[in-house]
Amino acid sequence: MIISTDVFTYFFLVFCGLYNGFLFLSFMWFSVSLKILKNKKQTKPSIGKSDLPTITIMIPLLNEENVIENSITRLLEMPYEGKLEVLAVDDNSADVTPVILSRLSKNKSDFYYLQRNQPRAQIGKGDVLNQGYDYLRYKKFPNRDPDNWIIGVFDADGRPVERDFFSKVGELFVDPEVSAAQCGVRIRNTSKLIAALQDVEFSTFSFMTQIVRDNTSGAVALGGNGQFIRASSLDSVRADDRYWNNSALTEDLEIGTRILLSGGRIRFINRWVSQEGVESARALFKQRIRWAWGALQVFMSYVLGGKILRSSIPTRRKIDLHYYLSFWIVPFVVMATLGLFLLDQVNLITIANRFGLIFLLINSFSFIPLILTGLIWAGVGWRRILYLTPVTIVYTYHWIPVLFVAFFKILTSRKPHWVKTERYEEYAHNEAYQPRGTKLGDILVDLGICSPELISKALEQQSLGQHKELLGEILTNKLGLTESELAYAMDVQRHLLKDSYPEEAFQVNYTT
Repeated sequence: MIISTDVFTYFFLVFCGLYNGFLFLSFMWFSVSLKILKNKKQTKPSIGKSDLPTITIMIPLLNEENVIENSITRLLEMPYEGKLEVLAVDDNSADVTPVILSRLSKNKSDFYYLQRNQPRAQIGKGDVLNQGYDYLRYKKFPNRDPDNWIIGVFDADGRPVERDFFSKVGELFVDPEVSAAQCGVRIRNTSKLIAALQDVEFSTFSFMTQIVRDNTSGAVALGGNGQFIRASSLDSVRADDRYWNNSALTEDLEIGTRILLSGGRIRFINRWVSQEGVESARALFKQRIRWAWGALQVFMSYVLGGKILRSSIPTRRKIDLHYYLSFWIVPFVVMATLGLFLLDQVNLITIANRFGLIFLLINSFSFIPLILTGLIWAGVGWRRILYLTPVTIVYTYHWIPVLFVAFFKILTSRKPHWVKTERYEEYAHNEAYQPRGTKLGDILVDLGICSPELISKALEQQSLGQHKELLGEILTNKLGLTESELAYAMDVQRHLLKDSYPEEAFQVNYTT
């Protein structure tokens, strides 16, 4: 039996080859033109401190004791002439994350935290963000101007790279036409191969796609780490008393699509936020299945549901969104072509194709110029480029099983569930650094085991006894504290005394 594969060739030519060529040429054009404009030193209207919007970073947290203090410290030490603040929303963590947050809130004036409890806790990141924004909007700052207020969303391991990061964010949102923005993402732990390959993804194809979409359709995609949304834009897309979709596994992609369909513009900020990459194949597949499942949710709702087609947004943005949200089809077509090739090799069928082998190879690997250009642009050395490029080609095939699993879950009506990404950073013990708030009395209060008045009473008794009795002994022997409660608090104290001092400014460096 002879089977023609011309239709697959046409598909890859239109969906991949021509699009990759468009991305490459557009990126080169915009990069060169932006550099020329920069060299001309065009004068920009001066932006005063009073013109800059307030930036509030929300961080959803669940068991993030290993990374959260360094991330919050890094955020709050960043320079910004406007007002910069951080809200951590803890989703009922089972580790000492709440204790760390409590201690930080006492020592940092622009840091706040919100504690979620059962039964609402741990039902998804979207609901964490919804409760956090409701707290900011209606309880913490009810009179703040939503047009001049920017809500950022960072993951627990997210840390800005450049010192002018927030200055660029603030300057971008001075333009009232900007509804939201997304920065670039880099991976810190690139000594691990799988993490390094994720960095290639973010710094090449994703980065170049965002640059081109920013300068053409104005339909930049929002990602989970380093996204910013104007508060008034959040208010405008609120539905059913929520902003982010609670059931969406990729709540960032979903809310970004809604903002675009409402007529808003999403920009790309040419600055980076660093994060950890997953380091094992198992963790990678868990993460990517969630991403693929979430992307399919958005596709079914907005593409198959016709919401994009019925919207009043410009045609170029409709085309862009249809293409971007339909890209999941490619791995399935790749799998189909590989299946036909294997059947041809065992002589069960005969493949016929009018196109030459050279044309097919060029069409199949049209994304390689994007990878090479992106790596060069990111300052990667040639030896590392020659190593990473072929490995990346193999690595991209992980999307085939990932999408098959995600598609199966949807077809079998599986209930979407949030899967937390693993963390790898560990605190480095430093004898010279003794973090504040690690006294036993502070920890007992933070944990809710003792009231401040009870601790004061115990300290007073200890002082009258010339400190011959330990605080824990007074609390257990005289004031009703149980041995198990004391043991738990002391275990937390030992853990906190292993905290690391705040990291130095993160520098992107592939050559070491």
